[in-house]
Order: sequence, then structure tokens, then C-alpha cells
Amino acid sequence: KEGQVSKAQSTIESLPAELSDAQRNSGMLVAAEIELAKRNNQQTAALLNRLPVNKLKSSEQARFYQARIQITDKRNTYALLRDYIALEIVTPTNERKQNVINASWNELISIPVEQLDRMQANSNEPTLAGWLELARIYQQNKDNTPQLKEILNRWVAQNPNNPYSRLMPTPMANLLGFTTEQAGQIALLLPLSGQAQIFGQAIEAGFMAAMTEDNSNHVQVTVYDTNTQSVPAIIKQIESSNVPTAVIGPLLKQDVEQAISNPTLLDMLALNQPQQVRAQNNICYFALSPEDEAKDAARYMKANGHLLPLLIVPQSNLGDRVAKAFEDEWIALGGEGALATRYYNEVGLSESLNNRAGIRLTGVPVTPGKILTPGQEVDAVYILGNRNELTLIRAMINMEPSNKVHANAMYSSSRSNMAEADPDFRIEMEGLRFSEIPLLAGIDNRKLTQAMQAFNNDYSQVRLYALGMDAWKLANSFSELKSLSNFELQGYTGKLTTGTNCEVIRQLTWLEYQQGKIVVAQ
Repeated sequence: KEGQVSKAQSTIESLPAELSDAQRNSGMLVAAEIELAKRNNQQTAALLNRLPVNKLKSSEQARFYQARIQITDKRNTYALLRDYIALEIVTPTNERKQNVINASWNELISIPVEQLDRMQANSNEPTLAGWLELARIYQQNKDNTPQLKEILNRWVAQNPNNPYSRLMPTPMANLLGFTTEQAGQIALLLPLSGQAQIFGQAIEAGFMAAMTEDNSNHVQVTVYDTNTQSVPAIIKQIESSNVPTAVIGPLLKQDVEQAISNPTLLDMLALNQPQQVRAQNNICYFALSPEDEAKDAARYMKANGHLLPLLIVPQSNLGDRVAKAFEDEWIALGGEGALATRYYNEVGLSESLNNRAGIRLTGVPVTPGKILTPGQEVDAVYILGNRNELTLIRAMINMEPSNKVHANAMYSSSRSNMAEADPDFRIEMEGLRFSEIPLLAGIDNRKLTQAMQAFNNDYSQVRLYALGMDAWKLANSFSELKSLSNFELQGYTGKLTTGTNCEVIRQLTWLEYQQGKIVVAQ
């Protein structure tokens, strides 16, 4: 558990040859856990398969099933669910059982609906049958909260012996006690003067447009300029009115820091995130940031099977933040780490290109001192830069003959996507994939046309306009957002779900340059 795998290996190898059956089984379980720590899944499976699980102590059985769950292919759904059922039985405390129940529920709701409809338990598996039934109930009724609650209560009454009835998955438990709360007012906190007013005005326009279109809702909205009053003063003013009010904003990072440093009972959807997010029951975070986009890139690239990404980022605070956000997410997904190489600015890139200096696809670990597996080669590249920087970087990558990464394994952020991209640029970028918000990817052409006309084809302003529209949607789903860990909403800035500490996670659309056109990446 301390990560001292080689010491663990030498210790297990030093055990005497003469052992009882129970000791031998214990030793084999530890040996399997060592192989698991070394990420040697095949050897882990071989050792686990030799173990007589029914002869292990209950604590060892729990470790056995935990190890097997970690190495089981996610596509082997039946095996995963059966191991979770067995693990719940041998897990000692309710607190630990709750973690097992929640993990099994996450597996259940990740099963595609078509596959779920076909799945059947054996006649001697009532627990599995109940789990599959509950998952189908959830998928069929998740868009109708009152109906889902009614059917869920009926299921609990009909399945009193199911582990999910005795200790329900947290999202379902929240749902049973969940009621939608309608705020009497919404306070919109944005910078509407000063240097940041261009951002605040675009968000306000999107928010008001979405509100106007939603004829079913007649909430009163009051807009506050965070550049003329401090955020704590605005919040105190709202609290003194004694009217139920939800707060949307503030936007600027320093204002968000101020807001969370002055505790309030008001529900708040902050439009940015502080450096360190702390769990607070009444505050959620919805950001449209380069770090947020880098995390989505890590998820997308990991899903595409890449093992060692190289980040090409500017030598700046922005570059450092993006690289760290990407690597943190990459490691959370089971990756080992990422490499980075940094460029100074567009002028420096241009001079290097003129001097025929290419960019080799090598770098140093994002985390200084981190040691990655020797001999691994970079198999994907993520580039952070504007259109001109991307053009120069791509040319310098192509110039270096030692580079082996295929064009389809090159990715960039939306920073490089601008309305004035000409056909020559699109042809030069052949194969490169980039992330973009669904609105700019064509989810609603009518709304996109309106936004493009309003902001003179400025993509950066359109993205903020979309943030405002989604902020309205989230404001009207705030109770669900806070209460349901499996909250999901198709927004104009991405597919929105809830992460830890009520952070809104955005899944972006990925586009690809293909024969001079921009198409949805497959």
C-alpha cells in the first residue's frame, strides 16, 4: 500500500517453504496483490485463479474480490456484478458496504440501455436479478423524477432482502428524500464593467436568452455587477431580503475565492473554480476553463487507448496549470503520467521554424522528479495554442524525421478553433482532432446563427454565451445537481454531469480536420 513493491516482493519470496495450507493461501493472495501493484494483470489473474476462495478468511475473501474487480475487463459485466455481490457479503461494516454498493451501482448505470435490456440473471441469482431490474427502472424513468421515486419505493417494498434495499446506493437514497425546490429569485453575479465586462456581458446575454425562451418559468432575476460591489457585500444584501434566492456566479476566480471564504446558506452555482475545491453542501462549480478542457482531453485520449501522452504547452502559468490538470486526470484514470515540452511564444516558434529546427516528440515528466516506465514511447500529443501557434508547431513536428506519432493521434484544445480558419489551414491540420462545445459543433444551428450574429463570429464570446445558457438550465435543476451523483444534462457547453464536491464535469464534442473539412471525430 505504501508503493514499496520491490520490498514487498523480496519479503514474500523470503517466506519459508514449509507453510500450512492457510498460510500458503495467504501468501498467494499477497503475491497476487503485488502483481496487481505492478500492473501485471495476467499474472494477478493466474494467482487468483489458483486460490480456493471458500477456504480464505472473510477479510481475505474481501481482498480477493477487490483484486479481481480491478483486473476484470469492464466489458465482462456479469463477472463484475457477481464479484460486487460477493464482495458486499464479506465486507464487514455498513460504511464499507456502502462504498461497495455505490461502486456496483456506478457499474450498473454505465451499461448501455440496449445491453441492459438483454441481460438476465440465473434462477439462483435473486440479488443480481433485482439489481438489473432496478437499473432498468432507473434508465426508463430518470427523466421523470416523481414517477421514478414512486416506482423505486415499490421496488424497495418488493425486494426487502436485496442489499440495495437494506443499504441503497447513495444516489437512489438521495432521490427518495429529494424534492425540487423552486427559488423565488435568482441573483446573477457578473463583472459588467471594467476589463472583464466583455466576458460578463456575453454570459448575461446567454442567460437571459435561455430564460426568455423558457416560458414555463417566471423566476425574477436580479443582476449584480461584481466590479462595483464586493461579492461579500452583494451576498449580504441578498440575504437581508429574506426572499429564497439562488446565486449564479461569481465568474472571476478571485471573486469565487471570496464567496466561499464568507459562508452563506444561499445556494450558489459559481461560474469558476477556486484553486482548491472544498465540499460545501450549498455550492456547486461550473467552469469554462482551459484546465477543464484539458481534463476532458485526458478522458478522451485515454478512451482512445493511448498510453504516454506528450503535452506541448506555452512556458507560462497557463501552460503549467493545463499540464497539471491533464496529468491529474490522466493518473486518476489509471495512467502512469504525462510528458511535457514547452514553447516560449509565437515569435520564438517562428524563429525556430525559419532555422529549420523541428520539434521532437519527447519531453520531461509534468511532475518534476516523477519516473515513468523506461523505454515507453510517446503515442499521442496534446497541443495548447492559438491558430498561429498550432500552425507553427504542427509544421515543426512534421519537419522532424524521427517522429512516429500518427496525425490522428494529435489533439488540440478549442483555443485553436476560430471562425476565420481558411481552407489552407484545415488542409495543413489533416487528421488533427480538437475539442469544442456542442453549440459550435452544430448541436443547434438556429441558436448558433443567432449567437454568431450577436458576437460578430467571435468564437470565444459564443462559448461564454453558451455558458450563460447552460447556467440557466443548471439554475433550474439545482436541487438535482446538489443531490444526485448521477445527474446528467445535455448542455450547449457539453454533456454535463456531477463530479466530486459538486463540480460540473463537461464532456465536449471532438472534431477532426478531414480533407479540408471539419467533421465529428469517430
